[in-house]
Amino acid sequence: MIPRGDDQPSLRNGAILEGGAGDAPKCDDTTGLDDAAKATRTSLKYVDKSTEAGKACKNCQQYTAPEGGAACGGCKLFKGTVSPEGYCAGFVAKPA
Repeated sequence: MIPRGDDQPSLRNGAILEGGAGDAPKCDDTTGLDDAAKATRTSLKYVDKSTEAGKACKNCQQYTAPEGGAACGGCKLFKGTVSPEGYCAGFVAKPA
């Protein structure tokens, strides 16, 4: 095995991690999405790492959890992969 420097992305369950363990998975691959799907995702301002305290996709009613050990889930509002640590303007908190 070749050592990995801390500045190189690593893989976990098929998602790219920008730093190391504990970082949000990079789930912004829009390959295969049509222009309308990309536009919806862009208009909702999706990002892989939330900067809004307490507002991460994993805490949103619209989020669909990953299956089969995958790192990236989905969203009911737009197509494509979604990071559990991500955020978009469509955030709706799960009921307590």
